[in-house]
Amino acid sequence: MSRTQLGPLAAVVIVVLRLAIGLHFMSEGLDKVRGTKPFSSAGFLGNAKGPLAPLYKGMVADPDGYHKLNAEATLAYWTNYRDRVARHYRFDEDQVKQTESLLAKAEGRLNDFYDENDETLDEYKKQVDRRDANSARPEREGMQTLQMHDARITGERMKLKGQLLSQMDALWKNVETDFNNVATSEQREAAGGPLPIGKLSVHGPSSECVDLIIPWFDLIIGVCLIVGLFTRTAAVMAGLFLASVCASQWPGYPGAAPIYYQSIEMLALFTLAAVGAGKVASVDALFCGCRQFCCPPKSAAGNSARPSQATGTKR
Repeated sequence: MSRTQLGPLAAVVIVVLRLAIGLHFMSEGLDKVRGTKPFSSAGFLGNAKGPLAPLYKGMVADPDGYHKLNAEATLAYWTNYRDRVARHYRFDEDQVKQTESLLAKAEGRLNDFYDENDETLDEYKKQVDRRDANSARPEREGMQTLQMHDARITGERMKLKGQLLSQMDALWKNVETDFNNVATSEQREAAGGPLPIGKLSVHGPSSECVDLIIPWFDLIIGVCLIVGLFTRTAAVMAGLFLASVCASQWPGYPGAAPIYYQSIEMLALFTLAAVGAGKVASVDALFCGCRQFCCPPKSAAGNSARPSQATGTKR
């Protein structure tokens, strides 16, 4: 038996491990694609700890919601959205006037939001400034008392952020609903349905791209591991993905979350890649067998010819 061959028991264990990890990735991918499990990488990237934290946090667009809470940017986007809705449904003159009236009302609600939350907005901005000032002092990382204090402040800041952004999201939803309701049922059917309002674009990298990739990545990796297709490549890519997850919560770094499960699965994936988990009960093994049957190696063909040559010599 060569060093690369597996015994029967080892082969069964490898196949079971491959299937188990594949099912885990596929189920996670299906939940994210279907939307049954809410998924956003923004929280994960924004809470990164360790020396690579700036890299991960830099992938989050508008992490503090400042861009969304900007009155001028919001009103400009709503105005542009009104024009897009009018083109989408091919509004007549009266309908365009209705959207103008709705935009004026939306602007009034937006101004009311800032008037009612003036103190809350001011407190939230002060807490963000305090967080940034504290993050520039590395000596705080090792002080447990300050860590507990910062954790409490972080909780208060996130509560304020959620309170403000939830109200802003409601205003955006009202604008989307009001503008689309101007269209008649015939216009809506002809246009193929309502026009989503979308989101404010922010310059620089965005976690939204990650949110689009990860669900399909999990699903494809899971299917490949289950059927044993491109097994080694899939295992390496999945292992590297989990390695990036582990790197975002640097082991031993203050405030880092436990990564036991991710690290164990990462090592299992690299093990699958190292032992060649696609050699047994897999599509890879089937393709390999077909290739060897149709196109046998030259060495094998040469060996099969040697006995006849030797027989001819003896004669």
